[in-house]
Amino acid sequence: QLLEQLMPDIQNFEASTQNKIYYQLAKSLRVIGDKDRALEMVDKAIAGSSKSGDERLVALSNIVKGAILNAIGNDDALVYYESARKFFEEKDLKNEEAAAINNIGKYYKQRSQYEVALTHYQDFLELAKELNNQELIAAGYNNIGTVHHSKGELNLALENYVSSLILKEKIGNKRRISLAYHNIGSIKLDLEDFEGAELDFKKSLNFSKEIDFKKLTGYNLMKIGNVLLNKGNVKEAMSFHEQALKLAKNMDEKSLIMDTKVNLGEDWIALGEYKKAINLLMQADEEAKDFGRKVTSGAALNLIAVAFSKLAQREGLDNRPLLVDFGKTNQIEELLLESAEIAYEINNASNIDNSLLALQSFYRQQNNHKQEAFIADQLIHHRDSLFSQKKAEALSKWETKYETAEKEKEILLLQKENEIQEVQSALTRNRFIIGFVSLFLLGGLGFMYFYYQNQIKRVEQMAAIRTKISSDLHDDVGSILTGLAMQTEVLALTAKEADKGKLQRIGELSRSAMGRMRDTVWAIDSRKDKIENLLDRMREFAADTLEPKQITYDFKIENINESKIIAADQRQNIYLIFKEAITNIIKHSNGDKVEIILKNKGSNFIMKIKDNGLPEEKNYKTTGLGKSNMQRRASQLGGKLSIVDENGFEVFYKGFVL
Repeated sequence: QLLEQLMPDIQNFEASTQNKIYYQLAKSLRVIGDKDRALEMVDKAIAGSSKSGDERLVALSNIVKGAILNAIGNDDALVYYESARKFFEEKDLKNEEAAAINNIGKYYKQRSQYEVALTHYQDFLELAKELNNQELIAAGYNNIGTVHHSKGELNLALENYVSSLILKEKIGNKRRISLAYHNIGSIKLDLEDFEGAELDFKKSLNFSKEIDFKKLTGYNLMKIGNVLLNKGNVKEAMSFHEQALKLAKNMDEKSLIMDTKVNLGEDWIALGEYKKAINLLMQADEEAKDFGRKVTSGAALNLIAVAFSKLAQREGLDNRPLLVDFGKTNQIEELLLESAEIAYEINNASNIDNSLLALQSFYRQQNNHKQEAFIADQLIHHRDSLFSQKKAEALSKWETKYETAEKEKEILLLQKENEIQEVQSALTRNRFIIGFVSLFLLGGLGFMYFYYQNQIKRVEQMAAIRTKISSDLHDDVGSILTGLAMQTEVLALTAKEADKGKLQRIGELSRSAMGRMRDTVWAIDSRKDKIENLLDRMREFAADTLEPKQITYDFKIENINESKIIAADQRQNIYLIFKEAITNIIKHSNGDKVEIILKNKGSNFIMKIKDNGLPEEKNYKTTGLGKSNMQRRASQLGGKLSIVDENGFEVFYKGFVL
């Protein structure tokens, strides 16, 4: 209003001031929806600032003009946005550059070019973070969320929307908070959390009314109507949709007009008023095409297909069906075909099904049996493809189960390790207390007896926990992996060639996981605590691995007390170093003989695994993950490991005596 009051006397101001007034007035008029006058003012701002050489104001005005053109679906908007972005980038005006990039993202999103829009929104967010501008960062998260939402990636959308809301609430900007609640409500609506969605839309509505944000008020009314429709309150839903449409028409907000018409069409379908629904949806489709909104056009066409199918069913599909076209036969056919085309383009299974069913009904009523048969064949093929897709999803679920099994194993181990640590802590405390009491009483035999009984009890507790760990792993995780392996075999019997590779991979992963689990179970089993158990395990692995490859081996043990108890972690690390060394020989060496030596020499335990592969012929690698794992385990044992490949492949470990 203040700017409008200056207009009669604007010629009295300097040219630079006039241009700034035109620019600010254009921005304000665009926000309140007066696009025609906004366009008139921004053109004056561009012309005046170009004449006076104010390049920055020209670029800023270009952003405003781009936004006005984009709001009416004019593709020329991109030219103005790109011109502004280029200028701000060259002049290193980062705040203004961010605004241009953000608007380019909106341009592409409005035209359903989601990947291009996402790239620009991500660039915008990075720039906002560089500037440490919390409002811009919040806007960036919000815009990225809208792209993921449009793509159906609801979890990613919700994650970005919530990040945006948290920042907006800290800033306290009611306009942006209102938008955030609206977006989160939209996600909840898609997830069929109708109560949560209605609550968020009403929060957004209260904010938007308070600050007179009319466009968002209209969208909130529309979305509340959608919630009510999903809850079965059709007439109440229609009341909200009609309020939204009335507000949209008063504002001449074309996007909101066509969106609410689509929603009212759905209301009429729910009430069984199919002809009213089709007429209204045809209007929405025509307006969406003029406006360049493919998504809205697709939604309208899909609902036309649904309405037509229901109308056809109601009017009777016997051997002599009635023609259901209410004077628009050619137009209906064209719209149904287009509905199918868009459904296939966006690969929406439900929309494809709706469109094909509607076309089948249409051609049946036309007695066009050839086309009806053709569409019926497409419908069968579509549903077969859908079935195959579900089979593929089943395979994916089994892969997820495998990953879950691995995670459950890690969690279970962690839980049991904590239990062992608790027992060990209790044992340490008891040792201290009992030792103190025993010394205080000068070695009283009663307390000494109690000490040893308590110590024995704690050791038995630890052994029982370790045994339970191995049983839990074997029974719980083992059953998952076994079931997974069995399912892959069953699926392989009927799988297509395209699926067999994935099934084979799942089977290999399952077998590998089962092998690792057996190693873990063995390592923590308290019944395998002697050195002889470790040596038996190593002999067994060498035999199972080397003999099938026709590799001979010599297994030598020197000066080792096999009846001695060895700690579980020490036993596991020694075994896994040995196992990795043997595995590397199998995978990479061309040798045919392996020498294995395990001995105590002085104060050291020595383990040596060496093959007879020739340096000029062997093709194995020793610098990958296997080597780093062996080095890490040697370090945990407090020893040293060396790997040599000059005269055969050799792993040499030296550590504390066993």
